[in-house]
Amino acid sequence: MHDALKYVEQILVTEMNSTTDNPLIFRDGDGYAALNGGNFHGQYLAQAVDILAIAITDLGSISERRLARLVDPVMSLGMPANLVAVDPA
Repeated sequence: MHDALKYVEQILVTEMNSTTDNPLIFRDGDGYAALNGGNFHGQYLAQAVDILAIAITDLGSISERRLARLVDPVMSLGMPANLVAVDPA
């Protein structure tokens, strides 16, 4: 989980701080003109977000199993069912 989050962070930081717009340079009279093509490609970000979704799903699955074990009196080492306190009266 931690490795996946670090990988996603690395990809996001790299993509946010990079430029993927390669300008096209054309002769314009005596000088040059630069036209930006906007050639953006979101594959790296999409893959990183897919990995993040998988990691979050795994975390949710682990959390659900831990909670199920905690509220089950057979599995929770003698704690009351659903963690309900016994009436002291």
